[in-house]
Amino acid sequence: MKPLRLALVALALSGGVAFAPAPLPRSQRRGPAPEITLQSFQGLWRATGMVRTFGNGEVGPQGYSWTHARVVNDRWTFMSRKPALLNLPGSEGNPLFITIDHTRKPALMNFYDTADKRNVSGVGLLRKHNGKVQLMYRWGGEKDRPLTFETAPAGLWIVTLEK
Repeated sequence: MKPLRLALVALALSGGVAFAPAPLPRSQRRGPAPEITLQSFQGLWRATGMVRTFGNGEVGPQGYSWTHARVVNDRWTFMSRKPALLNLPGSEGNPLFITIDHTRKPALMNFYDTADKRNVSGVGLLRKHNGKVQLMYRWGGEKDRPLTFETAPAGLWIVTLEK
């Protein structure tokens, strides 16, 4: 009789475990979200400041002919008037096409004259800085790309943008 009781107790104890709920699946660990992607960069951006780099970490104020930039899909348009006045002639430049490589930090941005994106016409870097977005760029090909905001060579524009 004793072995039967032990068997029943063992069965009762193991039976509870057999019907325990399965553990919840583990969430996959993700790396940090990219700061800026082509999708997150969509919209109308106002240029709130622009400086020109002189090398050796020196920058100086730079006047600029555009006040806004509009990004729709992969099209960037420089705009020289406030959005409410966009129906005035000459307020929009020709659209450029852009790509953003958000896998790099800071993100790499390329400007192209044509939709086929065969020839790079400008290169730059994008980053979030003090709650705004900064674009450091220059016209020219990949060999002229800036590599970091901290040691910018001469001849670049650094524009602060906000929505």
